[in-house]
Amino acid sequence: MVETSKDHSCQSIPDTSVPEVRPGYYRFVIEGILFFTYVVFGLTWSAAGAFLKEIMEQMDLSLSRAGFINTSVSLAKIFGPAAAGLILGGLGLKRAFLLASGLICMGVLAPFATSFVTLLLARFAMGLGGALVVVYFTPLVMEWFEPGEREWINGMNYVSISLGMMLGLIVTRPLMAACGGSWKWVLSIYSMISVVLFVAWAVLGRESLRGRHGRPSGDPQRRAPEPVVRRPRDHLCFRILLDADAWKMVFTYGGLLSLYLVIITYLPTFYRVSDRFASGSAVHVAPSLVMFAGIPATIMGVWLSRKSGLRVPYVRISGMLLIPGALGLFVFQNSALVLVSAVVCGFGMFLWRSAFFTIPQELPGNTPRRAGYMMGLFWSASYIIATVNTYLVGVIVDFTGVYQWGLYYITMVSSSMLIGSFILPETGPGRRR
Repeated sequence: MVETSKDHSCQSIPDTSVPEVRPGYYRFVIEGILFFTYVVFGLTWSAAGAFLKEIMEQMDLSLSRAGFINTSVSLAKIFGPAAAGLILGGLGLKRAFLLASGLICMGVLAPFATSFVTLLLARFAMGLGGALVVVYFTPLVMEWFEPGEREWINGMNYVSISLGMMLGLIVTRPLMAACGGSWKWVLSIYSMISVVLFVAWAVLGRESLRGRHGRPSGDPQRRAPEPVVRRPRDHLCFRILLDADAWKMVFTYGGLLSLYLVIITYLPTFYRVSDRFASGSAVHVAPSLVMFAGIPATIMGVWLSRKSGLRVPYVRISGMLLIPGALGLFVFQNSALVLVSAVVCGFGMFLWRSAFFTIPQELPGNTPRRAGYMMGLFWSASYIIATVNTYLVGVIVDFTGVYQWGLYYITMVSSSMLIGSFILPETGPGRRR
């Protein structure tokens, strides 16, 4: 017996012979691997910003061209999410995430690159893995965690990359000094940690609470199987292209992501070459302070969102904080004011995250599979916007010779967070009040 839903997908009636039970503690093993996989990915990604000046000198590169060392990662995040849904449908969640984790490990080839092009290819493969991982967060969280737990888990997952980036901006240069000034050794160390996490998922990772085809996977505390979903010819991934809510999320996030990439790619070099600040000035920790501020901001955002049962207000507050915080990073010449701006910018970048990424999990009719396709479109389109904007900042700086013009441009672009907060759907339970 089947019934047809509004999105034209057919579902069989679930087998009620298996009682509905709460998932066991094994879900935290799964979450631990997800979390640290993305932490180390962020660590490896941001590391290049810490020694971008050295690479420019060694390979005789302009700023806009050298920026492709990080931009190649964001380019991969265009193509990865577009293919994520097809990979998920063909391999299932466990093997799809294993493939993603394996691609991240390809960053281990970057230190052995013999040319700038091969270095970019290694970074591109690493970025492709990271792009897939972030798409699979949403369906994995929906599979393993109850609705009341998801805001906290979403908050952890989406702050993980920023924790990694903060560590990369803080640790990379001291570690580089300890390795005799070699940035290649630093990237090798980071990539080997990704290899360890790849092995951990291969051994400990699981498809879901039920196993790939709805069968119990050996955990006595698993939930009952979900209905088997059969899709018609108008494939779900194509219907998602017409989903207005997905495009509203893209518009809202694209500007902030652009600013985020500029901060990790260009801001460390701006402080190093600027004649405003001495080499030992505290201002050099501002990019990592943005990421550090994101940790308490994310926790606060989770707490506020759970307490109010609302999502959109925290996106709007973040947009209001983001613009003055970003401006202060490069307008002020006083180190203390720059650091205060970094904290404000960090709160603007992260307060909204848990609430925002809970929206696709709460949209009416969304299943883990549909949410996976939706997030694939979201990440792919967002990184197209961010990659173009990051490159344009480098071009503006190369053309004018003034970093501030490029930074003014990206601050203006980041206002999409505030504008988008007025068009996003409110999906939280507090909307009924």
